[in-house]
Amino acid sequence: MSANSQQAQTGTFLPHQERHHTPKIIAVSLIGASMGAGTLSASAFSVLLPAITQTYHWGQAKASFAITFEHWSGAAGGILIGFLIDRFGIRRTVIPLALLSGIILTLIKTTGSDIWQFWLFYALLGIIGPGIAPYSKLLSGWFSNRRGLALGSFGSGIFLSMMITPQVVRSLYNAVGWQNAYAVLGLASLVTLPFLFAFLKDPPKSAGQKTPSLPGKNLHYALRTPIFWLLFVTVATSMFVDQALFSQYVSIFLNKGFSLNIATTLLSCVAAGAILAQIMVGWLLDIQDRPQIIVPFALMAFIGLIVIHISKTPLLLFTASFLLGLGSGGETSMTSYFVGRYFGLSHFGKIYACLYSLIAIVAALSPPAIGWIYDKTGSYSGGLLLLEIIALLSLGGFILLPAYTYPKR
Repeated sequence: MSANSQQAQTGTFLPHQERHHTPKIIAVSLIGASMGAGTLSASAFSVLLPAITQTYHWGQAKASFAITFEHWSGAAGGILIGFLIDRFGIRRTVIPLALLSGIILTLIKTTGSDIWQFWLFYALLGIIGPGIAPYSKLLSGWFSNRRGLALGSFGSGIFLSMMITPQVVRSLYNAVGWQNAYAVLGLASLVTLPFLFAFLKDPPKSAGQKTPSLPGKNLHYALRTPIFWLLFVTVATSMFVDQALFSQYVSIFLNKGFSLNIATTLLSCVAAGAILAQIMVGWLLDIQDRPQIIVPFALMAFIGLIVIHISKTPLLLFTASFLLGLGSGGETSMTSYFVGRYFGLSHFGKIYACLYSLIAIVAALSPPAIGWIYDKTGSYSGGLLLLEIIALLSLGGFILLPAYTYPKR
């Protein structure tokens, strides 16, 4: 039987075909996700938050509700997007949403003193931004033998953007102000559209199919399993910590007395650690078949968080930021992989979107919570202590994860 006829019957790619499609599929995923409006706006927020609050005197907690509304609206939008990519395919879902979200990011520059405008723009980014779910399904559908490495490379591209963006945003802010910085980022997101249009291709049989050809359980089944809720608690607590830290990261070090240059470099250092973690975890996923490979990464994040809390020594803080990136980057790359290994791929979009949406609802509370503690006390110490306790809960959850249900292939 020929390779083409076998592909037509199984809906999957053989190893040599997988290698043939590797460069452009990974490249379009990297560019689409790392230059997406959601990724760019998240990377910019921490850098621009001090300037935004200084301009309008909104306070850290009040301004941080923009992130909360983005994630809450994204929770609703994520379920819809999950349905759309399962029903109509990835290409026909992602390209229109990428266009709309890029326009919204550009329009943030029109924000006035009424904070509801700022909140509204971020909420719209959440509900119409494609996010990472379509690209996760794209890679999971195209890759079997090297799915872990493909997802790890994909995550690295997102964190590469998050490493570079703070430095770019800082320069833009110094040159043109925070409003115009948002406009430039929006235009940069729109520039990726021709590349998506040219190279974004659905995996075999994914576009418009009514009957899944891939093995797996449906959403109703997943919601009735303990593993779904263990994943929810474990990843939600991890993301609660990450969202709180990264939304306030620059402000934390400004509060410690460091300059904006050093604070943004520390934020980039977190992303650098996350890039390495994505590659490491992707490689480990392909050679190990136990979910506990993530435990050392969660432990590194916990250690980095403690050092950031208690230290004011630059060298220690750079090391701690890198450790934090190793930990958070490793944890982030696992969520989509866990869904595929515990529930299969036939209803991946719906299950992943539902899980991620529930996680987002919880995690979105952390930026205003930490901002509120800062506004009341003038310090981030109490907030960091709270995050350390929550990080321990997440570490325990990763330790308790059971063996995978579905094989790698």
